[in-house]
Amino acid sequence: MYFLLQKVILPNIDLCTEEQLYFRTQGGKYNYTSRNLLVPRHKVAYFDTFFNAFSIKKW
Repeated sequence: MYFLLQKVILPNIDLCTEEQLYFRTQGGKYNYTSRNLLVPRHKVAYFDTFFNAFSIKKW
């Protein structure tokens, strides 16, 4: 059984495009049109950021 803990928030060109507030990657590219984050093989994306930090208070 799986439980959704949190949805990831990605940048929106109309609001804020400061990618470091949403995610950090090792060579990743974000596409604002399709709202996809492309991460190269064997690289990592981190979401412990301002907008995507896991909120234990909600749990």
